[in-house]
Amino acid sequence: MRSDEKNDPKVYGISQNPDTKDYIIVFSDDFCGNCGEIYANMRERWCKLCHRNYLKQNFANCTSGNEKIDNFIQEMQSKISNYDDVIVEWIPYNQFNNIKEIGKGGFAVIYSAIWKDGPLEYDTYNVRWKRTPNKEVALKNLFNSQNISDEFLNEVKKYSIDNDENIIQIFGISQNPDTKDYIMVLQYAKGGDFNSYINKYIVNWVWQERLFALGDIIKGLKKIHKNNMVHRDFHTGNILSSFNEFNEYYINTKNPISNIYISDMGLCGEVNNVDKTKIFGVMPFVAPEVLKQKPYTKAADIY
Repeated sequence: MRSDEKNDPKVYGISQNPDTKDYIIVFSDDFCGNCGEIYANMRERWCKLCHRNYLKQNFANCTSGNEKIDNFIQEMQSKISNYDDVIVEWIPYNQFNNIKEIGKGGFAVIYSAIWKDGPLEYDTYNVRWKRTPNKEVALKNLFNSQNISDEFLNEVKKYSIDNDENIIQIFGISQNPDTKDYIMVLQYAKGGDFNSYINKYIVNWVWQERLFALGDIIKGLKKIHKNNMVHRDFHTGNILSSFNEFNEYYINTKNPISNIYISDMGLCGEVNNVDKTKIFGVMPFVAPEVLKQKPYTKAADIY
């Protein structure tokens, strides 16, 4: 059950205290034993208030030393609405091993890396905080980003902290100690971009799997549009495939199952706040009306 679904506790009945004669409502045990608040997720017995308080109390253990970044990370952590949401952190650069360049563009270079400690997660089964070590991640190093900018932080905001979305997740921010460039720490998509995924892994792509992939793409784009945003650089190079722990076994088969995600949110912006005099993107995927300098709409993403 997601936290935005109906989450009212069950009422089992009414009783009465024989001494005070006060009447008592008997609820199901769906209240946090620590703070008394109703669980935000009853099935997992997860308390949003205690979760956020824990993050606030432990934030000082790892800060960037930059007030603007620290405030931003705390803002991102305050948006957590479910137990499995990603906890955005400041991640020291020495946490990364086996750093390899995997892509380069006009604005950034992308690396794969192993995050030694891994992301902070809440283990609902054992009711404790834990980390999953040796997590493979992607590092997006923006050129000339030594001075943190609103543009950088705005892009970070547009990535996902929700495990139930088809937009690449953001784990945190880091900084290269040599160049001083700031880095976005993102979910690593092992399958590569959509074209690479099809050419490398797919032999006989059945229609059912095609529709699953299309559904993932639609779900991710719908989330962007629901927030009254447009992607503005939507093409197969920015659609990535990733194998999770349940389907990674099938990578060596002829048709491995993959989850599809939308990436590269740098040009994503509000529908009515896009500079129509500037044209970005891969030309075959740019809508005709955009080439004519007409307003960029959600329909232009779908083109």
